Amino acid sequence: MLASLGRRSAVAEICGFKFSGFLAWWLWRTIYLFKLPGLERKVRVAMDWTLDLFFRRDIVLLKVFMKKAVEAS
Repeated sequence: MLASLGRRSAVAEICGFKFSGFLAWWLWRTIYLFKLPGLERKVRVAMDWTLDLFFRRDIVLLKVFMKKAVEAS
C-alpha cells in the first residue's frame, strides 16, 4: 500500500515493511511512473517531476474584477 501525503511526503507498506517520508514518496512516484502507459508519457512525467525537485512551485494569482450591478430606478 502506498499513499502520497503531499509535498515530498508519503507513507508505504510493502511486503510488511513500513516506510514514511521522502523514501516512501520516492517509492510511490517510482511505482506510479512504471505503471504509466507508453515510453513518451513516462519520459514527460519523469522530466516534469525532476524539474519540480529543483524549482519552486509556480503560483499565479489572477485578479478578478467585478463590476457593481446597476440598480433599476
